[in-house]
Amino acid sequence: MQVTWDEISKLRTKLIPDARLNFAKKQMIGQLAIARENYEHLMLATGKSILIFDRVDSLETIRRNLDEITATQIRDVANEVLDIKTLNQLIFE
Repeated sequence: MQVTWDEISKLRTKLIPDARLNFAKKQMIGQLAIARENYEHLMLATGKSILIFDRVDSLETIRRNLDEITATQIRDVANEVLDIKTLNQLIFE
């Protein structure tokens, strides 16, 4: 549990190094490209996108949007979403 809280704290206080962020972006694009080769997954993802956003973005649009994400934005979102005071935890024993 402490390791998890430590990682959350790091996300909230430190910027992700550029090299690590770029690697994660490339990995995400690669995984999306592979997922699009599975037609069942592609149809489910397309349907979900239409229902939620009323549009389907191309892989190129998603790549451009990912490229624009900065380490500062990730830290800011982590501070908003991963506020330790508002997080709940469920422990299975």
